[in-house]
This record gives sequence, C-alpha cells and structure tokens, in this order.
Amino acid sequence: MAALLGMPALSGDETIHTLRALARYRQAAREVLESVDLLASPTIPVVAPAVGTETVDIDGEEVTVINALLANPIPYNAARLPAVSVPCGFARSGVPVGLGSHVHWDRRLDGLLAQALMSIQAVKGVEVGDGFEVAGLPGSEAHDPITWDAAEGAYRRTSTRAGGIEGGMSTGELLVCRASMKPLATLNRPVLGTVDVETKEATVSFKERTDVTAVPAMGVVAETMVALVLAGEALRKFGGDSLPEVLRNAAAFDASLRDG
Repeated sequence: MAALLGMPALSGDETIHTLRALARYRQAAREVLESVDLLASPTIPVVAPAVGTETVDIDGEEVTVINALLANPIPYNAARLPAVSVPCGFARSGVPVGLGSHVHWDRRLDGLLAQALMSIQAVKGVEVGDGFEVAGLPGSEAHDPITWDAAEGAYRRTSTRAGGIEGGMSTGELLVCRASMKPLATLNRPVLGTVDVETKEATVSFKERTDVTAVPAMGVVAETMVALVLAGEALRKFGGDSLPEVLRNAAAFDASLRDG
C-alpha cells in the first residue's frame, strides 16, 4: 500500500508504533460514532472516472485518481468502518438532438427514462432536470433561456431546468436525471415496529448485519439503465445494420441541422 500511494516503507519499530496508534484510533472512533447510523462528508466534484484513468481535474489541478477517491474514506476505513467516496460532478457533453418523440406517449424520452430508473429496486422517486423544484416556480423562472452559439452554429440553453428534454425529445444539451432511493430495510438498531407472524403480537425488528448504503451500487445501475434507453432511441433514429452505418447516419443528421 505504501508503494501504491507513493509513500516510504515503515521500519519494524514504526510499524508496531503505528499499529498501536491505529488500535487506539479505532477504539476512539467506535466510541464517538456508536450512536451514529450514517455520517456524510464532502465528496469529490467530478464525474466517476473511466477505468484506466490515471488523473482527474479538480479545480484546475490534476490529481491522481487514487488520491482523489481515497481522500475522504481513508479515516473511516482506517477505523475499520465501512465508507465510500461517491463522485459528484457533471459532464459537459450533451446527447444527440431529437431522441424520443413529441407525438407518441410511449416514446417520450423523459417517460422512458423515468420508467427505466423507477424499475431499479428501492428507487422511489425520479425527476428530470429540476423536476420537483420547478413545480413551485412561476413560468418566467421555470424554463431554460435559449441562446444562439455562432461558433458552433447551434441553439443552446443556458441552464438545465428541463434536464435536456423538451416536449418528450432531447434538446442536445446535458441530460440530467435524478433518482431517490429509500434506505436499506435491514437495521443495525432494532427500532422499527413490526408484528410477530406467529403470535401476531407487536414487536420491533431484530438487529442484523447491514450495509451502510447501496447508493454507489445503485448509481452504476442507474447509469446503465439510462445508457440502454439512450442507445435504444439512438438506434431508432439513426438505425442501420452496423455501427459504422449508425455513426454515418448520425453524422449526416447532425450536418443537416447545421446546414439548416
């Protein structure tokens, strides 16, 4: 691990001293966090790096992936407490214009995405863009202003309140979807009321082994579900018998938009 993190190796005496200090730290951490179910701390403001990526850009500084991802959970992992670091950022690229349909109810892109995300176990809410927030805003504040980008020869939105989808179709902007996930049903503290199925008497749930959170795993599943929906709509719009043909059709469509 020392070599992996670029740190000097420890001597035998230093190792023993470190292990003793670590034992005291773990005991102190257990006492402090004994009554805590979940502790949230700041995360890294980047999208999840692709496999094989060595560095990520954080506020203009190139940081190694291992240092960026391990910066927050290391103190908790050292105390033998389960911890994860969840990347939380946005990409700048959008999706092709015109995916989905403004005519067919069952082909609306926002409807397809909502169905795909809601199909994930434990997901209880889905919004596209600022969905629930814009419901309480006046029309003058709830929509995305449109501008003309002369350099790209394209119309742009200056915000993502609609999540990159208008009228059931993609606008070419960043696609933004959010899903909320209910907490795990298994509890470390038996406080949830229930009923004994044999005696029918009221009781509380029993203590059992539980994960801290399933959100990171759900994030991976959610990205995959969104990708499947987008891939299906892209094939519907630019379809062909091979990937080169699909790419050719997509490029031709994009060129027609710029020429028009």
